[in-house]
Amino acid sequence: MSWAELRILLTIFIMLIVPGWAILSVTNLWRRFDAIERWILAVGLSIAFYPFLYYLTRAIVPSLRIGQNKLIMLLAGLFALTAWLLRQNWREQFKLGKYAGPFLFILALTLLTRFWLAHNYPYPAWTDSLHHILITDLVATTGKLPFNLQPYAPTTLEQYHLGLYALTGSLQVLANIPAHQALIWMAQAVNGLCGLGVFIFLSKKVSPLAGMAGMAVAGLFSFQPALYFSWGRFTQASSQTILLIAAFATWEAIKAWKDSWKTDRIQALALTAVSGLLIAGVFLLHFRAAAFLLPLIIIICVYEFATAMIAKKHVLQTVISIVVIAVISIVFILPALIPAMDFYVDRRSTPSESAETETPEGLEENQYFANYNVDSLYAIGAKKWMIGLALLGMLIGLFRKNRVIILMTIAWILALFGEGLLYRLNIPLLAFTNMTGMMIMLYLPIGIIVGVLAEDLWQVFSLDRHENWGTALQWTVLFLAVVAAIYRLGEVQAFRQFMTASDEKAMDWIENNTPKDSVFAVHTYYWLPDSPHGSDAGYFIPYYADRETTASTMISSLGPGYEEVITESDAVMSLYSASPDISALCELGVDYLYDGAKNPFDGSQFNISAIQQVEGVQTIYQDGGVAIYKLCN
Repeated sequence: MSWAELRILLTIFIMLIVPGWAILSVTNLWRRFDAIERWILAVGLSIAFYPFLYYLTRAIVPSLRIGQNKLIMLLAGLFALTAWLLRQNWREQFKLGKYAGPFLFILALTLLTRFWLAHNYPYPAWTDSLHHILITDLVATTGKLPFNLQPYAPTTLEQYHLGLYALTGSLQVLANIPAHQALIWMAQAVNGLCGLGVFIFLSKKVSPLAGMAGMAVAGLFSFQPALYFSWGRFTQASSQTILLIAAFATWEAIKAWKDSWKTDRIQALALTAVSGLLIAGVFLLHFRAAAFLLPLIIIICVYEFATAMIAKKHVLQTVISIVVIAVISIVFILPALIPAMDFYVDRRSTPSESAETETPEGLEENQYFANYNVDSLYAIGAKKWMIGLALLGMLIGLFRKNRVIILMTIAWILALFGEGLLYRLNIPLLAFTNMTGMMIMLYLPIGIIVGVLAEDLWQVFSLDRHENWGTALQWTVLFLAVVAAIYRLGEVQAFRQFMTASDEKAMDWIENNTPKDSVFAVHTYYWLPDSPHGSDAGYFIPYYADRETTASTMISSLGPGYEEVITESDAVMSLYSASPDISALCELGVDYLYDGAKNPFDGSQFNISAIQQVEGVQTIYQDGGVAIYKLCN
């Protein structure tokens, strides 16, 4: 690992620790939690802080630019404030307790698996990564969240979650690195923290042992979310990292209102604000992930209300706490919620321009929603053995003392499947997600269930009374965690890696040897009937060469300009035939053709021999497996 990469990691560490600790120290909330829980809350709050800050400043002071100097001053000021407030108590923050060793080992191992991939695969993978990089660069260069994708594309961003780019854009500025590096390293750092929410949720409600087991499941034994790296699924991963932290904070806030409102209202109010910030962070990082969080929060609220009713105590405080948390959360997300909802309702209430909702047979026959089966769950959600382990955990857990957590998690899973099946009602407004989005986040509830199972088995076999057996089992689990980490290191879908060094060299040539307004035809694949995207390195020309392509980005359907993307992509498809229609591309303003170093992932190849026979076509670049052709005079 190079010094530059170590500098990136140090910057990320500072970014993901300082704001959260400042909030905990100012509110004095750190006193309520154990040391490990404080650090996890600090990380979660820091991740939520940047999206909230950028959205807030865009709404209140649109002209404000958050550049390098402001970020350095902000972080330095927050660090100084924290150091001053904790000057008498700083040693307490490092007394992590007897579980510190296993906890840090699992965390470090998980982060290692993520950073190793970032080190070995320097180019972001798959198709979503293109707009992730472009928006990261826009945030870094303008110092604010953009309203559209200009100058790269006319695409509006009102319905798109921009929270991740507050993190990646800030890293790009602070570490002085390119956008694609900032995206990969920040996304992998946050992905590596995926088990923290499971740990804090279980540690407080069940036991630290359950927390560590659940943490290991989410970060190491489950292939999700590690596989998000190959999918470029960075926004959802970042949101889900703080999802359970937000649920935990919400639960703690409600309990504070019930148990200590009369004795410590400041702490109850502080917890309420913190839970609101974390819920807002989940939403601002990924809108749909907030919809995955909502059922869990509702379940927690119903449980706390029911216990208050049964005990005939604190019913009013419980209701008020739930209402206040909801109001604060909504207020915090208003800068993003209002334009997003306006856009969403307008798009879903009118004839759709996207295959996501438009089909003559209705949503039940739509490929975006209906293209799944049981095998899909095993392929993209969880392996059969892990689902079996979760089912065993449910069965045993229902008869043990932690049955409440098991029942709540089962209810949450059922709600998630219900959300994934809403499309079957054939109501576009309700069809906000497909089963894929839900399946790939099941590592969270599975982590909870398996964590509870670990605690239940520990108690069933009374391993706390048999020290040697208990110690042997712990070391066995840690060994298996290392084995799982090795699997995570090799779990990269190479066909989704489009870019190579040869492509980057070719794109540097493009930037220096072609007109600024050039348009490049690139390999194209239709993943839905009217949803094209690039299928080789040429797709990334807008970022690496600052030139337009026929494929645009994966969010181009948000419009405007999507009709042009479809028209140009349709014209590109003729290049695979025996009679490529070069003149049609020229009429559309397409100037060049890019053929990357790696073959397209779907195996399709341009009919280069036929293309070269067309009058006027010239080969202007050929090196390292990359070929560039000038199509039009």
